Amino acid sequence: IEYTRAYNNSPIMDNNKAYGIVDNDLMSEEQIMALKEDNVFSLPFNEIEMLFFTPEIMKEIVILDTEKQIEIFKNQFYNVVSSDIKKIVSQKMKKFIDNNLSRYRINLEKNTEVTSERMLEEVRIWLDSLELEILEKRISEEFETVIISKSYDDLLKISPQKESVSKGLANRYLDSNYIEKAKVKLKQERRLSEQIRNKYFSNINFN
Repeated sequence: IEYTRAYNNSPIMDNNKAYGIVDNDLMSEEQIMALKEDNVFSLPFNEIEMLFFTPEIMKEIVILDTEKQIEIFKNQFYNVVSSDIKKIVSQKMKKFIDNNLSRYRINLEKNTEVTSERMLEEVRIWLDSLELEILEKRISEEFETVIISKSYDDLLKISPQKESVSKGLANRYLDSNYIEKAKVKLKQERRLSEQIRNKYFSNINFN
């Protein structure tokens, strides 16, 4: 993010332009839109590894009982996320707080005596205004809805368990050494890579 901003703000780069692509990483829509203004695009997945678990790629790798095996994998995937839902909510909250803290500045009125007590009071008022308990409840409900409604696209957006999914579930329920096979298939099959690009990355425009 910072390299992209620095490049585009440099007076010596003439008309060249840099673009950044980052993981969704549980960002809010506000953060995603703000980054887009800086030519930094967020992926439609929490982590790039989740790309390999899109239906389009899974169907290319799983040969026998394709639909059944993929359905079993998805159900196990939901279970993994469901068991870690509190941890994922905490990560989302941390992301929100970190982002707001990075932008917050103490802004005491002019002619106000600047003391530690006054600054701490302003910070407390600002923290209260964030209504973190309400936000945490809303995020928890949203994530639980993803599990209950079996919204697979949304599952890929919120799951940070790339290790347990790619090295555990995928090899057990899809195919052995699944990730490597998926990488090879994506490289070799131009039709597949174009399908993935058009469906999941059409929002990334290098103009």
